[in-house]
Amino acid sequence: MHPNPAASAQGGADRLLRQVIAAMIQHRPFAHCLCPGPSFSGWTSDLVCTILASIPRFFFLSHRSVGRHPFSSRHRSPLRQRFLRHESRPVGPAAHRDHSIVLLGVSKALEFYSWVQLPTSSGFSHDESTCREMARVLAKSNILPPLWRFLRSNKQLVTIATVTSIIKVLGEHGLAKEALAAFYRMKQLHCKPDSQ
Repeated sequence: MHPNPAASAQGGADRLLRQVIAAMIQHRPFAHCLCPGPSFSGWTSDLVCTILASIPRFFFLSHRSVGRHPFSSRHRSPLRQRFLRHESRPVGPAAHRDHSIVLLGVSKALEFYSWVQLPTSSGFSHDESTCREMARVLAKSNILPPLWRFLRSNKQLVTIATVTSIIKVLGEHGLAKEALAAFYRMKQLHCKPDSQ
């Protein structure tokens, strides 16, 4: 019986994802610890997006996040029921994050995004989907200066869908002013707002 090539490729992608996340958590350089298997045909947009999308789960959750308590039924109030104007510090799980771990996640995400396009790591060319996923990671960190710098330096890949996705993430995190600022930055990024 011949092995299923699709299952083999998926297994290789899962193994590579675990290697990348382990390198990030252990704060190791990617070039020395990533060992793609013989079936690895190179980086794809889907694989890069999958790795980027997994970063918030490992670096941005607090120990008090819903689902992290094994025997708790306590849930966070929806944003519409809270008085965000009267709350001066981060609220919900974001208030209980370890800031140094969030900064490490942001740093390693940006490092991976840059490393994957180097000729030594196969010279992958980023596209709109990988740019959008990286921007979503930065927005989920709630540390916005790196997000604005990233968008400016990748202007050619930023689309309306990217900015809309960022606005949605910021809104979900209760950052209404920042979401509005992202809307107004569309013009600087040469995007025109639409009605979607």
